[in-house]
Amino acid sequence: MTSVAAVPSGLPISGVLGADGRQPSAEEPRINSVLASLQQWQFETADGLDFEAQDVYLDGREFVNCSFRNCSVYVTMGYFRMINPRAFVNCRFYLAGPAEIMKTLIDLVEEKASQGGQPN
Repeated sequence: MTSVAAVPSGLPISGVLGADGRQPSAEEPRINSVLASLQQWQFETADGLDFEAQDVYLDGREFVNCSFRNCSVYVTMGYFRMINPRAFVNCRFYLAGPAEIMKTLIDLVEEKASQGGQPN
């Protein structure tokens, strides 16, 4: 397996809100700390592998031309790369932490969109 650079420098922080409901400035220490850590991350790469009936943890990995069959797939941070997946067959996905929060947000947005954006 080889490692590749995780992220180009200068990650955007748009769309991230602070505790006060405003977008944090570039000087926000917590955001800067997280972004700096992510920019230094090195992904572990799986290339052309076939995962069959395995527990697969996506975070911190890059999957290139891989297939997944009858797997339990786990995501916590959502910090992974999936490039040209060949198949996802009968897989179960388990989300926790930030990945679960994002899924909840997406579900809420989709629900509101299907209702025409009208409050209940």
